[in-house]
Amino acid sequence: MLEFIILGFLMNGEKSGYDLKQWMTYSTSYFFDASFGSIYPALKRLESKRLVLFHESVEGSKYKKVYRITESGKEAFLNWVAEPVLFEKSRQDHLVKIFFYEFLPKENAIANLKALVKMIEPVV
Repeated sequence: MLEFIILGFLMNGEKSGYDLKQWMTYSTSYFFDASFGSIYPALKRLESKRLVLFHESVEGSKYKKVYRITESGKEAFLNWVAEPVLFEKSRQDHLVKIFFYEFLPKENAIANLKALVKMIEPVV
């Protein structure tokens, strides 16, 4: 899940690991959060799969890696976000996908939301 969140944030442009954590803190942390100790290994995994690339930058005296999503990364992310949402009472992972529905065509997002509502509606 974390890898897809990172890819989703990178869909909006290049970010450092620190930037990614800040984005998460102010958006998805209400339903999904991760520490720097999870984010940096996830970035390494994404890099090894060639879903992200990075360049090195120095600001003042601080060295940082700035990541960007590759075309393969975009494809993997869009395929994931387009999959139907699975609802689990004990987890809120479904909210992560919904958070990134801005990247889906409107019709697909609506269809996925209708399917989710049907899944969680009580049987009468």
